[in-house]
Amino acid sequence: MSAPADLTELIDATLGLLTPYTAEAKTALTTAKPLEKILSQCQALVEDLEGQGSDPLRTIHHFACSGGTLMSRCLAAQPNTVVLSEVDPFSTIPTGPTKYAPTDLIMLIRDGSRAASQEIIEDVFLAGLATLFDHYLNRGQTLILRDHTHSHFCTKAGIADRPLIREVLAKRFTLKSVLTVRHPLDSYLSLKKKNWVRFAPATIEEYARRYTLFLEAYPQTPVFRYEAFVANPNAEAKRLTAELALPYVANWQDILPAIQLTGESGRSGNDIAQRPRRDIPDNIANQLKDSLAYQTLCERLGYNPDMTAPAL
Repeated sequence: MSAPADLTELIDATLGLLTPYTAEAKTALTTAKPLEKILSQCQALVEDLEGQGSDPLRTIHHFACSGGTLMSRCLAAQPNTVVLSEVDPFSTIPTGPTKYAPTDLIMLIRDGSRAASQEIIEDVFLAGLATLFDHYLNRGQTLILRDHTHSHFCTKAGIADRPLIREVLAKRFTLKSVLTVRHPLDSYLSLKKKNWVRFAPATIEEYARRYTLFLEAYPQTPVFRYEAFVANPNAEAKRLTAELALPYVANWQDILPAIQLTGESGRSGNDIAQRPRRDIPDNIANQLKDSLAYQTLCERLGYNPDMTAPAL
């Protein structure tokens, strides 16, 4: 990176003070800036340059079918923001050597004839993300990464068999993160409706256990509830952008229809409103009565566990 013109001028002026005074310099000395002041300005400019690389990478994390796409689209509708949707370098969805992925280096090396190690996958991922981050930063834009939490916490693969994506990102970036949640019964019912339950046993107890592990993986990370967001979108959008140190525009809902992201698993439409709870099958209703993990999770998130009561 080349030094800015004003920094170059200050350095030249400082070096000039170290040479023997000419008659002209002696005459101009009364108007010259003191050496101490010039050096302090040089230091301030250098610190500004170093600070250009300290802008945080923003991340947002949530379970599938929990309203996270809507809240991510809200962020994407804010000025100069770019959202990468459903990112996970270690995901095995989809997988297999016959998958066609000509632009996906990670999938190609992972499913190739000589399977790549977790370390090389991590290196390739971070190198590509760093290039994107710098690209947007240099254009005055903010990159937000929405990870694919479902790949890590809700599949047959072992949760502990791979690092948390936030742990990987922290090796290269300063991070600013948020979690978004929804009543676990509602997200579980949607997951079942989509036939996306890929863990065993496929019970609400196991789902709540995995949800709890997810929350524990992100301690002290601010949590935003989907139900609060749909009840008061503008107020919650303002809180969300403030937490991520992003600009906020009041007319973001006018922009929302133009924002399309992967992962739109919910009921369609751009109207922001609480949807009625899906019908609860008898087998799930019976599970709720005996699920300690579900009861504990609801209490932790401030939700009413009663399946006949409102979420909050």
